[in-house]
Amino acid sequence: MIAAASDDRGFVTQMMALRESLTQAQEAITTAMANYQHKDAQNAAEFPQA
Repeated sequence: MIAAASDDRGFVTQMMALRESLTQAQEAITTAMANYQHKDAQNAAEFPQA
């Protein structure tokens, strides 16, 4: 049973892959948010101040 859970298609292996995938997704979202914030600040600077 342990071999089936930890082989290349087993539950443990898939959970480890999911964890890595979620970590990468979190990093990508954080980068995207920073990029949007930077671009938003650039766009706001182009408008005249009231």
